Amino acid sequence: MGTENDMQNGRMSGRKSVTLEFLSPEPCSLFIGVLGKEQGDFEEAKSFLLERWGPMVMEWGPHPFSSYTDYYHQEMGSPLFRWFVAFEGLISPESLVRIKNETRSLEAEYLLRPGLSPPCRRVNLDPGTLQMPRIVLASGKDHAHRLYLGEGIYGELTLLYEKKRWKSLPWTYPDYRSEAYHGFLSSLREYHRFALRSLKEVR
Repeated sequence: MGTENDMQNGRMSGRKSVTLEFLSPEPCSLFIGVLGKEQGDFEEAKSFLLERWGPMVMEWGPHPFSSYTDYYHQEMGSPLFRWFVAFEGLISPESLVRIKNETRSLEAEYLLRPGLSPPCRRVNLDPGTLQMPRIVLASGKDHAHRLYLGEGIYGELTLLYEKKRWKSLPWTYPDYRSEAYHGFLSSLREYHRFALRSLKEVR
């Protein structure tokens, strides 16, 4: 009688080999939310963003932010406003990790209010990615609903696109539940659809 290993090898030898194929993920459209108090601070931040990731395909704002939360008031003052900048072309989903860390560096190196201790940001930069069915935001903070992406960055599934509308989730930020944001994101989604179609035609 054969050994257990012989029997296992026999069973394995009778099987057909299977080659696993991994599908490439859908490329993303990059957008960055800019939170700040002054239009001038936004314009300065935008110039840095365009230098890194431009050209821009869409700009949105200012939109009143302080009605959603006062979380940033102590650091940044009030009232605060939200802008969005969306960029031309498509990126890979994993690029969000690098981009989040680069925006952190921008905040720390160039966009602080001078002479204050502890340092205070003039703007808060929040990168996110859009794919046809979803919005993902990057965060440096762990939470039960966030998945670790690497290099200290977590990804949060913030919105789903279902039945021709954006669907909030239990953890979705209050501002991302707003129809105002959904309007911007729907416009960006149409650009994303066009960019995907163009990419397929090139291939």
